[in-house]
Amino acid sequence: MLSTCYTKINLGLNILGKRSDGYHELQSFFIPLPFGDILELELAEKSDLVLYGISIPGNKEDNLVWKAWCYMQKKFNLPHVIWHLYKNVPAGTGIGAGSGDLAEMCLMCNVFFKLGLSRKDLEEIALKFGSDTGFFVCKQISVVRGRGDIIEPVEDFIRGKYLVLIQPKGLTMSTVEAFASVRDGKVDSDLSGYKDFSQWKSLTNDFQGGFLKKHPQVGELFEELQNMGAIYTSLSGSGSCIYGIYDHPPIVARETNLNVLWTGKLGNPTSALCCREG
Repeated sequence: MLSTCYTKINLGLNILGKRSDGYHELQSFFIPLPFGDILELELAEKSDLVLYGISIPGNKEDNLVWKAWCYMQKKFNLPHVIWHLYKNVPAGTGIGAGSGDLAEMCLMCNVFFKLGLSRKDLEEIALKFGSDTGFFVCKQISVVRGRGDIIEPVEDFIRGKYLVLIQPKGLTMSTVEAFASVRDGKVDSDLSGYKDFSQWKSLTNDFQGGFLKKHPQVGELFEELQNMGAIYTSLSGSGSCIYGIYDHPPIVARETNLNVLWTGKLGNPTSALCCREG
């Protein structure tokens, strides 16, 4: 069994404060992207995780797919599996690739082993291993709140728009640095009422100011995206990816300085692994 894992961009991202459990309270639109790593399930005599493609830091025991698989195998008494993970997305992009991998593994197990788990069941499992993991179970444009565990799917207001997603080469910002650059308590408004561009074009990412302060050259990349016709540009997550949204298919020049990870049409997926509601 083979499946494409999803990633996401943040449309607006407000950090509202630090919680007593150590997590940060956030509010953001999560927009699913049909771009990410590839995950393959193969029945075997002994479970394992094999990585291919782009190198990522850490060992097998650190990988979210492996952690969640060990949990699911024990909980549901599943047979041994080799997971083949083909990495297309570099670490530190801010588009949730690791979380998307984990959620896709849970969905694949649900389908392949006929577990009959609901969306809520799978979200609860995914959220044991990360803050934004539950979103990748539903893969629907959503307002996400709390630590990432409150997921409210909304109208597909972005269908028909186009995206250029880029990763500035060699630029990073640690999570600690990112949160240190943000003043808690800022909020644009209740995102549930945002349904068209005239409203959401004003949304901001609280991490963007700190990222630009550390890497001012990114401002030139935003300008390049705008010169290509972007109607909205932003940092995704805490970085390092930035993106531009377009009304029409953008033309990316071959001689561009942009390190393009993905370009394509936005909107909720019409074909992806899913589960029953409830």
